[in-house]
Amino acid sequence: MQFPLPNEMRMALMALRPVLSEAVIIGGWAHRFHAEHPLASPTFEPLTTTDCDIALPLELAIPGSLSLEDSLNQEGFACRLVGNEMGEGRRYVLEDQPEFYVQFLTRRQGDDRMRKAQEIGGVLAAPLRGIDLALANSVKTDVALGTGEVITVKVVSPVAFLIGKLIVSNQP
Repeated sequence: MQFPLPNEMRMALMALRPVLSEAVIIGGWAHRFHAEHPLASPTFEPLTTTDCDIALPLELAIPGSLSLEDSLNQEGFACRLVGNEMGEGRRYVLEDQPEFYVQFLTRRQGDDRMRKAQEIGGVLAAPLRGIDLALANSVKTDVALGTGEVITVKVVSPVAFLIGKLIVSNQP
C-alpha cells in the first residue's frame, strides 16, 4: 500500500514495530487502510479519526523487558489518563500534534460486568467485547513509511470490522 501515511501514524507504527506481528489496527484507521487496498474501488470518503485504535491479545509476546509505553515515549507520545464510569484508561498523545493519540483495546474476559483495563506490554488496554473477532480475522498489508522503508501491519478484516461495529453499537 503506497498511500501517503501521515507523520503521526508513521510515528505510531514506528513505536509499535516490536509488536506489529500481533497487534491489529482497528477503528477508523482500519477503514482507511481498507479503502486504500489495491482491490478496493471506494466510491466514498474513508472514515478519518484523530486516534488510532490498536487491539492487543492478552497473551502478547513482547521482546525482553520492552515497554510499549517507553517505545511510544521515544517517538514523542505522552501518556494521558482518562476516566469514565468504566474506569481508568490511557491515551498516548503525540505531543507535537495533541489531536492524535493511540489507545489500546483487548478482549473482555470473565463476567460481563468486569471491565477492568488490562496491563499488556506496559500499556493499559481497555477490554471490549468482540475484539477476539478482530484479532483472529486480520489481513496483513505492507505500508511505506515515507523513509523508503516498508513494514507489514495487521488490519482487521473488512467483515470483522463491520461485525465489530454491530457488536459494540448496542454495548452498554
